[in-house]
Amino acid sequence: MNITLKELITEILALPQVTQNEITVLLEIGLKDFTRDELLSGKREGVKKGTYSPAALTRTLQKLIKRGNMISTETNAAGEIVYGLIKPCESYMDYEKILLNITRSRLLTLNIMRVALVFILFDNKPSSARNVAKRLNMDPDYLVSVLQRMYLIGLLEKCRYEELDFNGDDIQYELEDFGRSSDEASSPRTNLLFFWIKKEWKGYIEESWL
Repeated sequence: MNITLKELITEILALPQVTQNEITVLLEIGLKDFTRDELLSGKREGVKKGTYSPAALTRTLQKLIKRGNMISTETNAAGEIVYGLIKPCESYMDYEKILLNITRSRLLTLNIMRVALVFILFDNKPSSARNVAKRLNMDPDYLVSVLQRMYLIGLLEKCRYEELDFNGDDIQYELEDFGRSSDEASSPRTNLLFFWIKKEWKGYIEESWL
């Protein structure tokens, strides 16, 4: 039985003590089954040789197999082990490019990847920091530092509430963002920031210092 991209992301985010390497490998497998050699040698389209560390990849695959509910293995005609999802993902839709850039970038941390997946899970709608923090059960103050890093590397877009062009269903927020009382809620904080990921992000910075 196949699953949707949203279902795959939901399962990834629900994994207990999930690591950055596990998220990376699961997103890579979700795109297409692979052999270990394909990732390490650069034979897989879009993956440069050296992107993955042999030892780290082996440990991550072994850990995911032990979890028992995410990946499967089979042997191909060449005697190589092929890794795939137990429940294959139907399609990455129009998020394929950004997901692969997130997967293969060396600029990101575990929490940046988790935040990015939450945005995709909710259709990349402009979201307040409180809303994202609640969905990840993350301290809001700490989340702000993650968002700042995402904005610094160009992965995140931001805009003040008063500058958004939307209807009420197009943003994700918490009641606390607009005041705790009904009177306060009728007067939104116009300077409150909303965020979404930049789908055109390349995953690396093209620059030379010398």
